[in-house]
Amino acid sequence: MMQWMFQNLATGTAVSPVDGKTYPMFLLFHPRDHCAHNNSMTPLPAKSGSYNRFVEFPLTGCSETSSGTTWNFSCATRGQDNPGFTRNTSAEVWNASSLEKNNGNPRYTSLGSNKVEFSTRRCNDRGQCAYTVKTLQSWSYNKKTGALTVTSKLLIGLTWYAGSNTRIINTWADGLDPYHKFYRAAMHYTEEYSTLPGWLPDAYNKANPPKGR
Repeated sequence: MMQWMFQNLATGTAVSPVDGKTYPMFLLFHPRDHCAHNNSMTPLPAKSGSYNRFVEFPLTGCSETSSGTTWNFSCATRGQDNPGFTRNTSAEVWNASSLEKNNGNPRYTSLGSNKVEFSTRRCNDRGQCAYTVKTLQSWSYNKKTGALTVTSKLLIGLTWYAGSNTRIINTWADGLDPYHKFYRAAMHYTEEYSTLPGWLPDAYNKANPPKGR
């Protein structure tokens, strides 16, 4: 089910558990923060090697406080107080309302039955390029309890490089303490995956009916 979602996230639709209307799956994946998404694979389903375009504004309408190396977030309820974003939202609005902005173009470097990996390739001033930002989402399903366990890992830097990755990490953190940036990412991932029980099983079952029906 999870693999199917990522394969079809760019064009698939599903019914919202809130108002019963049909929306793009990417918007239901995070109704408040997600704006637009497409995949280079034509036609879908997407495969390993294809590129994605994500436009999202993580932690929209949220405030944060810190206590040492821990950050806590408080986010306004969706609706009139925190409607989220659309393609037509002005730059002035999202600059003032969101803690993060993401207009990335990562590649599916892995897309399988139990994991997906997004990798962003960047180049230095000497023209040397490598995947320096990787997001790995892996999952397992317990048939007895019906529980889906998702693990998110964010890897910044070069694992094969013997020197320091400080420059890469600081560029990615964009002026924040790197742990602060990681906390923001973790909060966004948590909010994303908490939406899935409300719409993904129904969307998957409709798109993949049992054989013989």
